[in-house]
Amino acid sequence: MLGQRFGSRHIASAGLALMMVGGFVTAQSPGFALAAVGRVVMGVGGVLLNVALTKMVADWFTGREISTGMGVMLTSFPVGMALAMALLPRLAAAHSWRTAVHVCVAATAVGLIVLLSLYRDPPVRADAPARPAGFGARLTGRDVTLSGSIGLAWGLFNAGFFVLGGFAPAYLAAQGASVADAAFTLSIGIMASLVSVPLGGYLADRLGRPNLVIVGGCLATALFIALLPLLPGPTLWVVLMGIMFGLPAGAMMSLLPQALPANRLSTGLGIYYTVFYLSIVGCLLLAGRRATSPGTSGARLLRRPGHGGKRALRRPLPLPRAEWGQSPRRV
Repeated sequence: MLGQRFGSRHIASAGLALMMVGGFVTAQSPGFALAAVGRVVMGVGGVLLNVALTKMVADWFTGREISTGMGVMLTSFPVGMALAMALLPRLAAAHSWRTAVHVCVAATAVGLIVLLSLYRDPPVRADAPARPAGFGARLTGRDVTLSGSIGLAWGLFNAGFFVLGGFAPAYLAAQGASVADAAFTLSIGIMASLVSVPLGGYLADRLGRPNLVIVGGCLATALFIALLPLLPGPTLWVVLMGIMFGLPAGAMMSLLPQALPANRLSTGLGIYYTVFYLSIVGCLLLAGRRATSPGTSGARLLRRPGHGGKRALRRPLPLPRAEWGQSPRRV
């Protein structure tokens, strides 16, 4: 509704600004409580940014190569994830965790400057409805159903990837891989999706059959995840999983902009992302509960573990203390 009232560009700018403020508060916080407040502010900004960016891409590409456009936008996720995994731990180890957060704030500031300087709203089409004066057109029951169902599908799809990323390293470590090798194996799959995400959007647009790309990509991703604990050579299955995971992304993100009219899309995206985040949180909670239930370990999400999986999950790791300003310890 805010996007319909104030425009996607302004909402995206506000989201980036909130992320900067929240990051600065977190980096300067003297204790956990204020840091948690900063993280909440960052999260609110991130949600606003996600909704607004999706609407901005839809405004430019609806009726054209929208799956390709969404695929290119979604490539930013694995790029940012890979950069964060490669740089932030080293910065935190060499300096402090506050330095790593400050770098994130600086990167967000650059993004805000680029958005304000370079982005332009698309030309208004003659048949486009005018922006509502209030907080947007009211959604119909069909709009709500479509927004929720597509958000649920996208959320469950991503939740499977997050659960794999959270628990596969424990499984690989249980099979004898070092922690570094396990993380590197998973990162290869993430890097593979850098190519497959825009490629999948392009294929969906060129073939004119986005449902085929979505269903085929989802089933292939599930197959390669299932093969990971069953066959040797985990790197191969992780790479194939990363490639297949990226193929449906652009097509799935383009479903809602093609289903709802422009004057109701911002509100629909609000419902979409609400269901998306709730489904991810729910799946992660279920996975965590399953991992800590009696007689199981994190690796059991992939296969029945031996005692090695439990040892890998409980292995001490060097992590910072919860108390601010103290040296790292093993937990």
